[in-house]
Amino acid sequence: MTTEHLHASLAQAPTEDATASRRAGGRASRLPRWLRVSLGALVVLAGVAMLVLPGPGLVAILFGLKILAHDIPVAARAEHAVSERIKLGARKARARSRRRH
Repeated sequence: MTTEHLHASLAQAPTEDATASRRAGGRASRLPRWLRVSLGALVVLAGVAMLVLPGPGLVAILFGLKILAHDIPVAARAEHAVSERIKLGARKARARSRRRH
């Protein structure tokens, strides 16, 4: 392989942002990675605060993790866990509601 071929193949390699974005959702994001990570972290922190303050804490945490999942694989796993926890809570609430009536 010549150096020209090597340079050409490296130039065509996808960037880390594009690769992570394709893994997460299939299309590249228009926001820079640092902005997505900052925004996702801010929304997660706001959600954590809303667990003790008035507001939809779990929903905000889920939304923030969805934003972070584009760039951070651990956030994708955490987002799945939070989503399952919300579904479990909804099933328990429906079951309690049915027992009361």
